[in-house]
Amino acid sequence: MKKFFKVLGIALLSVMFLVLSLVPISNTMAQNWSPGLHEGMLVRPTFTRQASTVIVITGGIYHHYGASEQILIVTDVINYTPNTSGIGWWYIYIDDTDIQSNGNNLISGDDLYVSTTAPVKSYNARYHPTSTYDRCIFAYYNDQASVSIRDFYHDGGRYVEYWSTLGGMNFTDIDTSWTDVTVNMPDFGDNSQASVLFEGWRISNDGNHLYHRKNGSDSSGMRVGYVTTGVHRSQLSKTVTVDINQKIEVRMESSGGSKMAVSTMGFFLPMGM
Repeated sequence: MKKFFKVLGIALLSVMFLVLSLVPISNTMAQNWSPGLHEGMLVRPTFTRQASTVIVITGGIYHHYGASEQILIVTDVINYTPNTSGIGWWYIYIDDTDIQSNGNNLISGDDLYVSTTAPVKSYNARYHPTSTYDRCIFAYYNDQASVSIRDFYHDGGRYVEYWSTLGGMNFTDIDTSWTDVTVNMPDFGDNSQASVLFEGWRISNDGNHLYHRKNGSDSSGMRVGYVTTGVHRSQLSKTVTVDINQKIEVRMESSGGSKMAVSTMGFFLPMGM
């Protein structure tokens, strides 16, 4: 039923875009807006990992600011094998040059490419910082030197969940000083969000609260765990907001032997992706 309504919604929007495209507007207006549309608007596709080498892209509409303003549509299922050649985060982009040469508004796998270069915000979407007409539509983690896509789940919404955690900070005795931790997530800029697992480990005979905050904040932080006699390990998953370098800060309430670990469970696609 959920799939039916998504397909129906895409069909209705496609009709709306067709009608709107018949409305005459000046060249100046076309450079800045489309009738009834918000800059960067999208109906997000569903991204599905198939085995370790293929990402299946299903459905989707993008209000795209390339060399010309267009409504781009994914009508067929795209079985996309990215040309990945290293461990870490990779970003999928729409190649605007290919889109312009196609002479239509349909997206195929040939119109996509991957890069380790993170996107920047533009027109309420995310675009390549140097190939500024190329729109970023997704990010994924590659586990090996060749294509080996880390298994994830995505239902067409903002959240992308990983079936195994991505390391950030191993168990560390951090005591009471705020300590920077880099969250293992795509680089979507300041105030991006991820789902993080906080773990506490009681080593010595002490009780301790675990805290976190956004890097650079002057708040007292939010408690995310507690370890004491009889509670040797604690775990809590929570959405966190990172700074421009994907960092948060963590600390313990008191000094002692207790340790904390931080790992990533998933991330949120930003507005316009």
